[in-house]
Amino acid sequence: MPEQTKSANVRTNNRYPRKESAFMRAVKPLWYKFKQSALFINFRHSRLNPFHISLLNINSGTLQEAREIAIGLKLRYFEYKGIRASTDEPYSITREAGKRQRIFRNGRNALDVIPRNADGIPDLTAEEPIIIAILPIEGPSLLGHAALQYKDLVVNRLFYKMDTKPLLPRYGTMADYYVIYPSQVGIDPEKLIRTIKKVNVLKGGEYDFVTNNCACAVDYVLQQCGIKDLDYIGPDKLGIYWSSPGNNPFRKGIQEWCRQRGVHVFTSELEDVYKYNTIENHQDIADNYKKIRERVLRDKAYKHSWKRIAQKVTKKLPFMRKNSKDHSY
Repeated sequence: MPEQTKSANVRTNNRYPRKESAFMRAVKPLWYKFKQSALFINFRHSRLNPFHISLLNINSGTLQEAREIAIGLKLRYFEYKGIRASTDEPYSITREAGKRQRIFRNGRNALDVIPRNADGIPDLTAEEPIIIAILPIEGPSLLGHAALQYKDLVVNRLFYKMDTKPLLPRYGTMADYYVIYPSQVGIDPEKLIRTIKKVNVLKGGEYDFVTNNCACAVDYVLQQCGIKDLDYIGPDKLGIYWSSPGNNPFRKGIQEWCRQRGVHVFTSELEDVYKYNTIENHQDIADNYKKIRERVLRDKAYKHSWKRIAQKVTKKLPFMRKNSKDHSY
């Protein structure tokens, strides 16, 4: 969709108040005020915008005509009258699958990626998908955001906690959603479930923008499940990189991987077909993660305590063991 229309569709979700740092609370009002300035508006729609540098400018009578030209060239985005536009066709996969031979998403025909149901019709939930939500870099967080859901299990590293609420009710139209099918990317569903539970314990510590951010948690799940074609900012092959949601002009990060391996779906499509938009026991799941995390931290602290060291020394000294044959010492 055109870049300028997306912000009009954003709705505020006041059911989930967010805790933020003092820095973010100070910066946000200034940022939103700057976005309304003529300088920002002119920059956003100019060729100086790094998101626009590589875009093909298509001059045509209507947006739809320009989109058809871009689809013929298998582009994901193009420029039309100074606006960045997507080639994603505004037709619902669920409603149009039986009528059309093509629904263009992510620079390719989505019907070639969506699995078929028993009737041979493309069906978003014919295989249980992984849902990945990406918030744009100009979204509420200002830095972008990434989160993952598989069935009733969620990986959502917030600033102040690991969240377990389903993604769609939390983010609504603020996020771009992608469906990834485990069988198509070589992910074992059982291992995925174990890894999601593991990451909710391991990554539940203090938030860190570089080493423990939202993208780090999603990245950890994908890599532990065998995904090796993630491309991040930094010399990846040297093991030095910054986990990013991918909503940047460099085509680096989780969103770019989603575009290559999954299908972009609209909010309305997930609302229609996804059965895990409500997770009744999400708080119980969160409480269980918290208990496990606290136990792990206690065990870790004990393992490095003087008491533990004394016990290990005692076991090494025969004359201090109770089961020693000779107690004359």
